Amino acid sequence: MFPFPFGSLVAARVLGRLALALALTCGLTHAAAALGAAEPGSRSSGGRERGPRLAPSTDARGLSRIFFPPNPPRLRAPFDLFESFGLGRPAPPGLAEHVNEPFYAPLSTRLDEGNLPPAESQRISVYRSAKQALQSELRGRLADLADTDADTRERALAAFAQAQTAQIIALEQEAEAIRETLIRYTDNWYTYRTWRVGRTPFPGDGTAMRAQLQLLRAAAFYQKGLSPPQRRLLREIALELEGYERLPVNTVEVAADANPLFFFSPDTARIRLPAIPSPELAELVATYEERKARLKQELREAIYEGDSAFLAVLRQRRIEALASRQAAAFSELEFLAEQIRRAYARLPAQPAPPPLPDLPPDLSQRLEAHLDARAQLQRDLVEILQEIQASVEIDQLGFRRNEQDRMEVVVVVSRGRREEGDRAKVAAMLDAFNVRHLERIEQLGEDFEGIRRSIAWIGGLDPRDSTAVDRRIRDFTNAFDQRRLWSQYRDYHDAVIEPGLSPAQRRLLFDGALEQLALPLPGGAYQPGGG
Repeated sequence: MFPFPFGSLVAARVLGRLALALALTCGLTHAAAALGAAEPGSRSSGGRERGPRLAPSTDARGLSRIFFPPNPPRLRAPFDLFESFGLGRPAPPGLAEHVNEPFYAPLSTRLDEGNLPPAESQRISVYRSAKQALQSELRGRLADLADTDADTRERALAAFAQAQTAQIIALEQEAEAIRETLIRYTDNWYTYRTWRVGRTPFPGDGTAMRAQLQLLRAAAFYQKGLSPPQRRLLREIALELEGYERLPVNTVEVAADANPLFFFSPDTARIRLPAIPSPELAELVATYEERKARLKQELREAIYEGDSAFLAVLRQRRIEALASRQAAAFSELEFLAEQIRRAYARLPAQPAPPPLPDLPPDLSQRLEAHLDARAQLQRDLVEILQEIQASVEIDQLGFRRNEQDRMEVVVVVSRGRREEGDRAKVAAMLDAFNVRHLERIEQLGEDFEGIRRSIAWIGGLDPRDSTAVDRRIRDFTNAFDQRRLWSQYRDYHDAVIEPGLSPAQRRLLFDGALEQLALPLPGGAYQPGGG
């Protein structure tokens, strides 16, 4: 749960570029030079948008950076800030609150370059305020109905949906208009790209697949002529393709997963269905997946074929024609999704999170506070690492345990004229972090030992028997984490599972759920160019 033991400091080793090779997965934009213009050391970045900015925000070729949103997790999936952390320019301040908006990527470039016009900034602020008001209204209604029976709750929510849906749809139209405004001029993923899916010969299947992934992900934000449902579905297609790339090599492991993730509604939401669903639910899910797969196939082929078009206007016309043909099918898919929710609701209640192990209230509170403090210290470490990212060019970053059983942060700075200065700067920033947090880390270590002694005394355990005591702490921590996940994913669950909401309300609530999760934001890469 925590990257270094209590009572120790974060040690830093700042190395030259080739001094240490870390086993880090390459980011998409580094897959092939021909596919993009990744800045040196660019990787998917985690954490929140903190820290100083660096100039310039464009490279020597005049290319701008684009940041794409994080992939939504499955329902109640734990996520580790460090697991998602990587190199690359941290996302600019102000982007996290728009994490699932159709204008996320175009807005990222404007914020990164500091050229968002005041009028557009005000427009986005008004849009966000209106959206937050609708989200609060919907959450309040769900809370009011939480203790009612299922039938009463569904009827009341359906009635409320009639009153709220029109406002949400109007707001979604405004989001689309904002997106259109932000991609004008040269701040567009398509502007300088010379390679084309279907026309450019790529060196190997892996590179070709990464090109397709980049195209699908970018089209969701930049391709003209797509309907809003198509944009959302494109993000899901890209998420599937990215997941396919990461499948285990062992095919037996894939085949053994008898209960795979189910891409549901709103698009990009994923859940695990019961291992043994009812025949009714199984049939509905199979029909839903078949119809959704057909829409995905048509949309994917249209994007690939359109990418070969000589003129962008021809590509746009083809997309618009497909959007018109698919409109009715999207509505039918939402109707089918609601039938699935009702069938799901008729199944036996799903297991709730486990209760916390039976400890005295004061000791439970101490342990909960201790776990919260550990989590906050982890976030603080991520923030200092992001400040380092934004201050110097880094090729690699990772963690390893040294001979003194301390967890070291290993930073490999890029080789260049400022290498020695950058290494000194990184070391100074980590030293300052250690000074600020030394007393806090030591106090957490003392608190933890006090909690262990209390648990041993209450349970009649030998405090020297670390196995028994640690098992009690581990059981409490696991239950605490699961209960916290249920709370963090409440809006996500309601958006995906709760019968009675309109599709527009589900999208509204899902957007708010992803924002509340505070997912690590990926770093940015330059627009794809020709080299």
